[in-house]
Amino acid sequence: MSVVPSTRAAARGSSLSASTARAAQPLGKAAARAATPLKVPRAALARLCVTANICPQVLLRTLGLIAQRDIIPLGIAFERGPRRLRYLIDIEGLSPHHADILASKVSALVRVRSVRWVRPRWH
Repeated sequence: MSVVPSTRAAARGSSLSASTARAAQPLGKAAARAATPLKVPRAALARLCVTANICPQVLLRTLGLIAQRDIIPLGIAFERGPRRLRYLIDIEGLSPHHADILASKVSALVRVRSVRWVRPRWH
């Protein structure tokens, strides 16, 4: 990522302001610890697999349905092909009933071709 200087800074001959230079410094130890991924047992993890036609809104609409349940996904993988989108969303702590409801709502979205769960062993 490059930093584009403002016109005022460029006129003065300075490429970076003092605040930009401070922001470009490396993260501290606390921030590095906060950025480490959560470890979730595979038994508690469910993966929503969605295939859809090309549409810039379909992933965001899916994430909106998940956010309505007050869930933050653990991971999102996205792949764009010539005619389709495929994305996987990892979710923790979802009951089988709520998973079925979420899958039916996602499948009702415009442009969605298929929805399936790679589920943990729900009892």
